[in-house]
Amino acid sequence: MKRLFLAVLIVLAAGAFVRLAAEDAPDLYAQGAELLGQGKFAEAVAILKKEVDAHPTNTKAYMYLATAYEKLSQWKDAAAAWDKFVRLTDSVEEKAFGEKSAKNCRDRAGGKVADDATKPAPATTPDTAPAEGDYAKYETQQPVFYAAVKTRHFIVMAKNKDLLDATAIEAERHLKRIMDIFLFGREWSHTITIRIYKDHKDYTKEAGMPEWSGGGYSARDDGAGGELLAIDLYALDQNGKYDPKLLSKVLPHEMTHAVIHESFGQRAFSTLPRAVNEGLAMYSEEGTEVLYERELCDAVKRGVKVYKLGELYTMANYPPNVALFYAEAASATRYLIEHLKASEFETFINELKKGQSVNSALQTAKMNTGDLLDAVEANWMQMLKQKADYYASHPLSDVKTAKNPMKDAPKPVKVDPKTPKPDPSKPDPTKTEPAKTDPTKPEPYDPLKNEKKKPGDEDDEKDVVIEVK
Repeated sequence: MKRLFLAVLIVLAAGAFVRLAAEDAPDLYAQGAELLGQGKFAEAVAILKKEVDAHPTNTKAYMYLATAYEKLSQWKDAAAAWDKFVRLTDSVEEKAFGEKSAKNCRDRAGGKVADDATKPAPATTPDTAPAEGDYAKYETQQPVFYAAVKTRHFIVMAKNKDLLDATAIEAERHLKRIMDIFLFGREWSHTITIRIYKDHKDYTKEAGMPEWSGGGYSARDDGAGGELLAIDLYALDQNGKYDPKLLSKVLPHEMTHAVIHESFGQRAFSTLPRAVNEGLAMYSEEGTEVLYERELCDAVKRGVKVYKLGELYTMANYPPNVALFYAEAASATRYLIEHLKASEFETFINELKKGQSVNSALQTAKMNTGDLLDAVEANWMQMLKQKADYYASHPLSDVKTAKNPMKDAPKPVKVDPKTPKPDPSKPDPTKTEPAKTDPTKPEPYDPLKNEKKKPGDEDDEKDVVIEVK
């Protein structure tokens, strides 16, 4: 009887030990995904190999493992992992993606690169993001990252499946817009890891970001002459609600910093004026032009002292009035972009890459000399005063989605067909005479205005503009 009781105790103890061991066992899958997101590819391979040995039907683990092998240029192993992924997944799209990836890896392992091997692979995510305003689905967050999504240019990690899919879609859409603005037709051949944490506390603790940070990107040496790019963000505000600005503003803002960093290189990026860097990033945001400019316009009209452009574009650090700095950087940089031809803007950016000042870059772009920033400032300030009049007579709800309210054309007047035709000998009351100008006072010179055209200039007439919805 004692032996039986002892045997029962041993069995119970063993069961408790097994349960305890299961509870304390490390989540190899989550560790591998985290290491992959951190760019620690060799460590990710070691962990993910243990995961697939323990759980040979973990489909996503094979996708991570294949991706880590690719980053290490271990093409044969990557192809084998992709083959396992293809056999396990039930998704038709994922099978096609895995088969193409496996073929690409085998071609590289054999010393031949497929014709489309350097082109982006198709995304494995849905074609459309969830409808705007349907945010409640993003607020249920897991304690660890959900299975990552690998798209053409991103590895996306989040703690909510719906947010994960939406981020993958929006990241690719924003990147295309950013490439059109800053890369001038050059393909983006890099991979950015995007990690979206639950909230600010989670973000600062797990990503190691400072308390004052609302989002950030990082670039680290990969040990092979390249860089590992990552963007860290968080989803919920202090009340546990999803922040709608995450995908429309914060994400493209940080993505622009990452693209400019890669395009400029570390040395040129470090010398890029802070106001230009932030101004370009804010230009990529959606729906913020009016919000940045409305208070600035009102301040200018009331005569509030603002930073001169010559001062703004030489600041090495943030000034005491950070809000004014950001508003001016956004507005002035947008003014430069929208008043330069596409070819001039490309020259302007290339000169900044060489370490030139904003004024010098403008001189080369416009093939002009002198203090162009001073003349730009005069016209920019005049524009702000005109916009101030517009904003004063239009509530924010009427203009908050407008790309450029000053360019909005008036609606045509409907004419009743029964109305008699006007007498051409009499003045038309519906028309206003143009304002008389004093010929002795020339209009302010706009150094960015394209006054003269030469044959062949037609292709350059398209301004570099983002459509904001």
